[in-house]
Amino acid sequence: MTKILKPGMVMAGLLAAASPAVAQSGLEVSGQIDFGTRVYTQDGLYFGQSTSRAYGVVGFALDGGAQLGNGGDIAFSFSGLVEEGNDRSFYNIERLYYRHAFSGWDFLVGFNTENWGVAESRSVLNVINPRSNADPVAGDGLLGTPMVNANFYTNAGTFSAYLLTGFIEPFYGDERSRFRAPIIPNYDSPIFEEGGGRHLDYALRYSNSFSVGDSDIDVAASYFNGTDRSALCTTTGTGATSCSDAILTALGNPPGSPAPGSSTDAFFAFLGANATNNAVAAASAVMVPGLRAFYQEIENVGVSAVFTRNDLQLRFEGSHTDTNTGSYFSGVVGGDYTWNDVFGGPGSVTAVVEYLYDDRSAAQGIPLFEDDVFLGFQYRFNNPLDASIDFSVFHDLSTSAKLYRLGLSSRITDRVGVALNASKVEADGFDDPLGFIDNDDFVELIFSAYF
Repeated sequence: MTKILKPGMVMAGLLAAASPAVAQSGLEVSGQIDFGTRVYTQDGLYFGQSTSRAYGVVGFALDGGAQLGNGGDIAFSFSGLVEEGNDRSFYNIERLYYRHAFSGWDFLVGFNTENWGVAESRSVLNVINPRSNADPVAGDGLLGTPMVNANFYTNAGTFSAYLLTGFIEPFYGDERSRFRAPIIPNYDSPIFEEGGGRHLDYALRYSNSFSVGDSDIDVAASYFNGTDRSALCTTTGTGATSCSDAILTALGNPPGSPAPGSSTDAFFAFLGANATNNAVAAASAVMVPGLRAFYQEIENVGVSAVFTRNDLQLRFEGSHTDTNTGSYFSGVVGGDYTWNDVFGGPGSVTAVVEYLYDDRSAAQGIPLFEDDVFLGFQYRFNNPLDASIDFSVFHDLSTSAKLYRLGLSSRITDRVGVALNASKVEADGFDDPLGFIDNDDFVELIFSAYF
């Protein structure tokens, strides 16, 4: 379901008015069509999930824009995915806006995505755009949201203001989807803490870059006030009854179950000691009465810093969120180093180390990475085919659960490319959030055509 406060009507009027100028300046368009197959190596554990077989995948992306003269331009970017067997199909208006630049400032109106993250593993700063959860383990796939944005460029840095004129619900899929919890709320009939999700949200951001000797430093700070772009669970509509409580309810609240509202640690300690695959699979078929998606109101403050010196980069991003049921902190700290001209050729190797932390309670959802180390390695061939190999692992320091990811990609010609991707989870039981997706390992082969 999508709720929008008519920004599309505004954009339609703007584009219609601009059409003569577009015709004069010329419209530039590029795109990509993806097709291939994804193979899940195991049957889904939960009720309704797919079996272990190959599923066809089709995706697309379309980008374009035009200069309108006198400082104006329009831009658009659409993308989508079709994969019905596991309900990963979605459509995304990433960008569809008019922007006008003046001396020292500019403004934008329409759909846009703002990626504020600096971490390689996963961002905790992207709070104004909802997410595509077609592949939750792949990180932040941001969905466009309607906004009015003004940026002021000064010697002291860039000051930005955002008025978010509508709410786009994240993509979650349904019971067929992989990479989900055993119990999911009703996403088709969500509850909003305030105003049905149809009031205005706003955000402010400051960013600056400066040099110290032969080093560069980028800093940013942001503030967001409005509806959280991630859903929780509720059974009353007056507060966030946690999804972890719903899982225990579906299990029948066996003896020794944590009390409602207990910590995430208590929840996973109980599951690790008591839950089995058969019990969790059976619970996934239980309907928890009245369980619906719940979007709460939040205030969020975020900061980031990136230090770069030659081939070394150090970075930090942190986010503090206040809600009516408590507050929590999320952060990522780490960096990477690149070795160039390795193996006697033009290739380069980049090694990444980051630590991820999240101290939210069970009432604020179940973070996938709350005390984890991320290790990543990338080898770029730096050849005309833009070939690369990426390998990474998330390692939970508390439970030793691991998530491995592998990606190999290359162009075959200027117009055709190929990618091989794989994901594997190692979790010993349900004492870690990764245990929920232990059956969702996959390998996929994707061919891309560019135009």
